[in-house]
Amino acid sequence: MSEIQPMFNVFDGIRRVRPDGSEYWSARELMPLMGYERWENFADAIGRAMASAINTGVDVGSAFTQVAQLRGAGNLGHVQRSDVELTRYACYLVAMNGDPRKEEIASAQSYFVVKTREAELREGFELPRTFAEPPPPSTRCWRWRRPRAWPTS
Repeated sequence: MSEIQPMFNVFDGIRRVRPDGSEYWSARELMPLMGYERWENFADAIGRAMASAINTGVDVGSAFTQVAQLRGAGNLGHVQRSDVELTRYACYLVAMNGDPRKEEIASAQSYFVVKTREAELREGFELPRTFAEPPPPSTRCWRWRRPRAWPTS
């Protein structure tokens, strides 16, 4: 874990906290830490993460908050550019949907899975039972059978 720790400090360093205490990461600041050089390529990973969130019923508007930033553009004055404020869960989804060939993605995946679990433990979150194990007999309302194979579609 000693090699991973410096990367953890980098992700912690760009974490922001809103006045209500909720934390977020700027996608623009997260982008180079995940090994992306172009916003367009990183936006694709964010789009895939948003699709994952939608498919699991997560409120995308609160996990992926679209914001606009003003940026100095020399003689042109200020130019507006888009950014996304990502919750920890959104960052985790972006890391899971990023380019798996990038070492930085592996570091981000490690960071966000560890931090998510730490937060769950602080909040008393209990892991759900898996579908592979039967529920206790007292709570069964159906006859449980181990699936022969996972569905293909």
